[in-house]
Amino acid sequence: MNFLTLIFFFMISLKVSAQFQFVAPLPGSSNQHPDRNIILREEHRLNPASLITKNLITITGSISGNHDCVITLSNDHKTINLKPITPFVYSENVIVNTNGSIVREDGKRVAPLQLKFSIQREFTAEEKSGIKSFLQKMQTEGVIVPQNAEASTDRSAPKVVKVIVNNNPADGDIFMDYFNGFGLGHASYHIINNNGDSVYSKKKGRFVDDFKLNHNNYLTLFNGNVGQFELYDSSFNLLKTFAAVNGYLTDNHELQLFPNGHYYLIGLDPESVDMSVYNPDWQSNVTVVYTVIQEFDAGDHLIFEWNSKDHISVLEALHEHLDYGYIDAVHTNSIEEDNDGNIIVSHKHLDQITKIDVNTGKFIWRLGGLMNEFTFTNDPEQFNYQHDARRIANGHITLFDNNNWGSQISYAKEYRLDEINKKATLAWSYRHSYVNGKPVYGFAMGSVQRLANGNTFINWGWIVFNSGDPEYTEVDANKNIVWEAELTPGKYNVSYRAHRYLWNPCAIPTATNLKTTDVTSISAHLTWGVSNGAVKYRIHYRVEGTPNWTNVITKGNNTWKKINNLQPDTEYQWQVKSLCDPTAPSLSRYSELEAFSTLSSGYSLDKVSVIEVYPNPASAVINISVPHSASNYLRIELFNQLGKMVFGQLYQGKEGSFRIPVSTLSDGVYFLKIICGEYVYSQKMIVSR
Repeated sequence: MNFLTLIFFFMISLKVSAQFQFVAPLPGSSNQHPDRNIILREEHRLNPASLITKNLITITGSISGNHDCVITLSNDHKTINLKPITPFVYSENVIVNTNGSIVREDGKRVAPLQLKFSIQREFTAEEKSGIKSFLQKMQTEGVIVPQNAEASTDRSAPKVVKVIVNNNPADGDIFMDYFNGFGLGHASYHIINNNGDSVYSKKKGRFVDDFKLNHNNYLTLFNGNVGQFELYDSSFNLLKTFAAVNGYLTDNHELQLFPNGHYYLIGLDPESVDMSVYNPDWQSNVTVVYTVIQEFDAGDHLIFEWNSKDHISVLEALHEHLDYGYIDAVHTNSIEEDNDGNIIVSHKHLDQITKIDVNTGKFIWRLGGLMNEFTFTNDPEQFNYQHDARRIANGHITLFDNNNWGSQISYAKEYRLDEINKKATLAWSYRHSYVNGKPVYGFAMGSVQRLANGNTFINWGWIVFNSGDPEYTEVDANKNIVWEAELTPGKYNVSYRAHRYLWNPCAIPTATNLKTTDVTSISAHLTWGVSNGAVKYRIHYRVEGTPNWTNVITKGNNTWKKINNLQPDTEYQWQVKSLCDPTAPSLSRYSELEAFSTLSSGYSLDKVSVIEVYPNPASAVINISVPHSASNYLRIELFNQLGKMVFGQLYQGKEGSFRIPVSTLSDGVYFLKIICGEYVYSQKMIVSR
């Protein structure tokens, strides 16, 4: 073999040397759900064209046989999501093979991969019932309702807090969830000012968690009635829901949603475990609940999945009764995306904070608990049963130390971490002074927020009933209390988290609600959703690519405007902003741009003029105005998000005003369709009360 031949084979070997950096599920793992996908991530960007190669990937179940799949390349251009078209079956083994044809943008081929995992057995009806009950118990932090517990007498709770101290706190309003800890009374979420007066209040059934202004400046919360997270705009319109995939239940503790659209949440993975392998006196069929961290891109494609069972032994759950029939092994309760893109995670039942590499799924470090890697230089008690671990602006970590297994005095703590030499130094902490001769102790839930002015806002979580303890305390850098409040009524009512945010109630019209309809050669009908605080709206529009805008203002708070005198066959852009508080005018920023094209001058809209639909959102009825019908009949239909018709009516030879009752419909997004002869009008509608 000559020198040139050696060089040739060397170059070929380089072209196929790339390996997948991250794979899920973990190779060799067991007990996967039948309806799950596969994640393959390369360290470098991939060539999308290489993903359409025939027989690129084969997926085979030992019982179900070959599975076709949908192949999706995430918007990071590195992560491949494989979604089998048909689910696997219980108790089978699965093999995934790639044939080596996947190519990176730099021309290198990704080496062939064989991934093996197995599917869980089907649980019995008795096991399913037990798991459901256990998971419901977990959502209330594992506390058992006392026999003499009664529902709160106040179902509406118009003033949910009693302000105790109000002495120059930080700017902003308080965002809080509020519910009966035993599911016996109301659940709601609120925005209140420093006087405790309501800025916004909404009931939400059995319980609600994690109400906050998320990183993308939209409101999110966990709706316990449906078991998923919900996204709302500043006008409280429901925009989207979020749930765990791959058969996992959605955990109520955390949703982190970012401006680029990607998000993290937690799933729950109940499995049957033989605990007698650890101790012959322990049970052989125990339901152990593991936690699963999932990351999605803006297209809702799963791009990262981390299951605690692959990295943590159930024996690390120091305070769980391992001889019981049910074990909540980890109880992950917060996720924080760190400055380097990896995640900092709080695991309550391990007494531990961990940093996880999102490229490999491996631990970068573990702080606290049985597998602690750090030396605590000045905090020998450390922390336990903690919540809400966050990286703050100075690089330190804050957390809420419930301290169930220590002195039962709760703390807000701030640690300075030397992540190279593994040293943890307590840089700041706060414990409340005694109330009625007893310490303030939140035995579950709780949060700590470092504010921009240096103050710290603390939610004490689930405090002892009728203790008179405060629920919320804000302290300055010198630990002086500048704002404090207790829940009213206090009996059995709790708040999972609370935050203070600077928030502009003069809301920007939401981009997804901007619609252009009834476009002719010279006119167009512009519509948008109701914006919080708006008394009028300002619209400006222009020919695309030109600098000159035309401005118009609505009469009152109408959420539509017909614009005339347009040029035929022309591209236009338009935006809208809210005008709020006529006594002291304030303006929102303009919405994102919406575009439309006028029709050619020879086009006629037949006999149909502008159809008006209002209000939107609607609570009781939708009003429809059709000034001139296009034929001798008109049909109105309303569909839910699943495509099911919830209203349909044919009106023979009618025109004018029509009313569709929606008071019995659930809150959410619907789609209105109006048929006038050959003309079809459609619009998205929001039902909200």
